[in-house]
Amino acid sequence: MEHEKRRHPRFSTVGRVEAPEICIFPGTLQDVGSGGCRVKFPIHVTIDMEQEYELKILFSQNTMTKEMVLIGQPVYNNGETTSEIGFKLLRSPDSRIFDAYIQSRMAESTENDFIEAAAYTDSHLAFAR
Repeated sequence: MEHEKRRHPRFSTVGRVEAPEICIFPGTLQDVGSGGCRVKFPIHVTIDMEQEYELKILFSQNTMTKEMVLIGQPVYNNGETTSEIGFKLLRSPDSRIFDAYIQSRMAESTENDFIEAAAYTDSHLAFAR
């Protein structure tokens, strides 16, 4: 397995993600960084890797009570019974709010709060850059 450093730090987090174009059930936000996020849906879904999707994210932290609307393009889709999808985040209606959230997480974080920066598999390499 090849490892590669991510350009942006990632933070483990929990939140609810609604993406009706992808799945009728809400997904669970697994981690975030300024360049993207990872979402796990409860069932396996087939997605168009070239399409942009609207992601409505509600973080579980009390500091973010407002739902954010972000636009993401999938870069990987793993899983046989569930789908774990990595999204590259594009310019979105709530990009500024999301960027401020990431900056606040970076300011209050210690080295232990960051997720392992290495890519997981070759299919993640494009996402890691």
